[in-house]
Amino acid sequence: MQTALYRLIVVMFCISFIMGASNLSASDELEFHEIEAKVKVPGEYLKAWNVAYSAFSKIEDLSDEQKKLKYYDIEFSEDNENYIVLFLGRLLSAEEGRQYKRKALGRTTRYWIDKDSYKSTKRFFYKD
Repeated sequence: MQTALYRLIVVMFCISFIMGASNLSASDELEFHEIEAKVKVPGEYLKAWNVAYSAFSKIEDLSDEQKKLKYYDIEFSEDNENYIVLFLGRLLSAEEGRQYKRKALGRTTRYWIDKDSYKSTKRFFYKD
């Protein structure tokens, strides 16, 4: 009897958990599914991103300001053995260019991340 009661409690808990897992009303859920993604990034690219960003953030001859992601567009690609992550330095606005006395603050840098080990195998950058 006690085992049956325990099972019933567990089942009721699971049902209430599953039903309560979504805090969205029916109309909110419809709206949630109607939101169109602006960008879709495969999970493998995000794993490669973690490796590339970790290495990028440790470049000693870049200032903290130059490492801010607002100065970059990020591109992902791949070849047969590697995921490739590109930090593409954005051009500064005219006002920022006068402030920093340069056209771009970011340094364009490309990382090759091995598809099997997710280790950085190569880095290429344009020195300014």
